[in-house]
Amino acid sequence: MINIVGYYKFNISSIRESIISFVTQQQHRILLIASLAFSCLAAYYIIHYCNRAKPLPNGQEINPAHAQGEFNMALANTSQRVILVANKAIFMKHDTGQDHPEAPKRVEAIENALIAAHLMEPDNTVLPRQAKLEEISLCHSQSYQEEVRKQIQDLVHQQIESANFHRATCKVDHVPGDFQISPETWETSLYAAGAPLTAIEYILNENNQTSRAFCIVRPPGHHAHQETGSGFCVFNNVAIAAKHLTQNLGFKRVLIVDWDAHHGDGTQTLTEDDKKIFYFSTHKNTAAGRGFYPGVHWGHKTQQGVGEGKGTVLNCPVSGTKEECRAEILKAFRTQLIPAMDKYKPDFVLISCGFDAHENDSLVGLGLKDEDYKEITQICVSIAEKHAKGRIVSVLEGGYNLEAIAGAAKVHVETLKHSFNLL
Repeated sequence: MINIVGYYKFNISSIRESIISFVTQQQHRILLIASLAFSCLAAYYIIHYCNRAKPLPNGQEINPAHAQGEFNMALANTSQRVILVANKAIFMKHDTGQDHPEAPKRVEAIENALIAAHLMEPDNTVLPRQAKLEEISLCHSQSYQEEVRKQIQDLVHQQIESANFHRATCKVDHVPGDFQISPETWETSLYAAGAPLTAIEYILNENNQTSRAFCIVRPPGHHAHQETGSGFCVFNNVAIAAKHLTQNLGFKRVLIVDWDAHHGDGTQTLTEDDKKIFYFSTHKNTAAGRGFYPGVHWGHKTQQGVGEGKGTVLNCPVSGTKEECRAEILKAFRTQLIPAMDKYKPDFVLISCGFDAHENDSLVGLGLKDEDYKEITQICVSIAEKHAKGRIVSVLEGGYNLEAIAGAAKVHVETLKHSFNLL
C-alpha cells in the first residue's frame, strides 16, 4: 500500500528545492546584469572624463582633431563612398612643356597611388563633363575666353604648318596670364572646370548616396582671375563651382578651404564681395623675403572681404622655417577655421586641394606631413558633417613632387571616407 502522506511530503520538498534553486539562479543573473551595466557606465564616465578638454602646461594648445580621443572618434567613424572625378586620358593632354612643374604626370601619379591602395575602383570613378560657357562666365569675362581660344587656335595652325614645331616651346607670348598652353588646353580646361560641377551634381542626386568627392584635375585654378589666367591656371575651377552652387543651385553659404602653399589670389578676388562664399586660406606669406607668388599685394590678414562680403575672407599667411610654417598652418585650422565656421555655418564645403605645402614638395614645401593632411581633412569633414550634411568636393590644385602628391592624395581620400565628430 502506497504511503500517500510520505509521497506528498517528498514531492512538496522537491518542488520547494526547485523553486529555491530557480530563484537563486535568477538572482545571480540579475546581479551579473547589474554588474555589467555598472561597469559599462563606469567605463563611459572614465573615458568621457579623460577626454574632456584640459588646460595644458606652458601655454600648449589642444589639437581638436585629437582632443576627444579615440572613443568619440570610433563612435563617429562610419565609412562612406568617396567619388573620384577623374580621367587622366583627358587631363594629361594639357601639355605645359618640357621640365614644367605642373606636368601631366601629376594626375597619373595620384591615380596610380589610389588604384594601388584600392581607393580608386570602377564603381567610385566618375568621368567629368565639360563646363558650359555660361558656367565659365560665372567667373571669367567673354573677352578673356575668346582670347585664350584664339591663341590656342593659332597654336594649332602653327603646329600644322611647321614641321619643326616642338610642344616643349608651346608658350604663346600674348596669351593673358603666366601659363603654358598646348593645342588641347581649351578642351582640357573645360573638363577641369566641369569636374567639380560633375561632383556636385552627383552628390546632390540622393540615389547616389554619397556626400564626398575628389576631383583629380589639371590645369589647376585658384590663381585665375576674371580677365586673365595666372600661375599655371586657366579657369578658376573652385570659384566657378562656388558661384554655381550659390547662383544656380540656391545654396546660401559656401565655404572654400584653400590649403595650397600659394595664396589663391584669383579665388579671393572673384568671391570677396559675395557674402554667400567664405574664403579661408593658409599659404606662405607673400611679403616674406623678396616676395612670394602671387605677389606682395595678396593674402594679407587685413584682407577680410569687401562690400557685402566683408568678413568672408580669412587669410592665414605663414612664415619661418618649415617646422614653424607647419605649426602655424595647423594652428590656423584648429583655432581659426573651426570657430569661424561655427558662426558662418556653411551648407557646402569646397577644398582647393594643393599639396605643395608638403615637406617634400619640389617647388615650395611648408613642412606638412602626410598625417597633417589627414588632420586638416578631418577638420573639413567635421565642419561639413556639423553644418553641410557632410557635403564636400575637393579639387586638386598644386603639388609638384610626384611621390609627395601621391602619398598625400592617398591619405586625403582615405580620410574623406569617414565621418569625424571633432568639434
